Amino acid sequence: MSIYVSICPTRHSTAHADFGLLASNVLDTPDLIWEDEPTLNPLYTAVTEYLEIKPRIQVLNERCRVFLDLAEVLSDYVSDNKMSRITWIIIVLIGISILVTCTEVFLRFAILTSKKGHAGASATTPGLTPLSHELL
Repeated sequence: MSIYVSICPTRHSTAHADFGLLASNVLDTPDLIWEDEPTLNPLYTAVTEYLEIKPRIQVLNERCRVFLDLAEVLSDYVSDNKMSRITWIIIVLIGISILVTCTEVFLRFAILTSKKGHAGASATTPGLTPLSHELL
């Protein structure tokens, strides 16, 4: 169980490097067998073949790859969901901006036409100068 926990990487960038290190670290013959007891090397080789260490490591590596792929898919889903939400917020804000701008244009147009209407009505009034039209 401790080997399984140590081989499952938590970062996507080091995932493939960790898989290679697992295979080399677990499958390497320990220094004890090489230096202190060289006669144990055949026994060590027989035990690793009997326990099928190499195929088990391959299975664990494949499972970790599947978990990494699943984590990547879930991460992409969450990211896409957040981006979709942000996109809708931006669309609503643009719509509000267009609505405010259109309202401002119509209000200015209404104010200008009402000033022109007052200017046209007061132009017929005797005694008003062009300066007094601007003040209305």
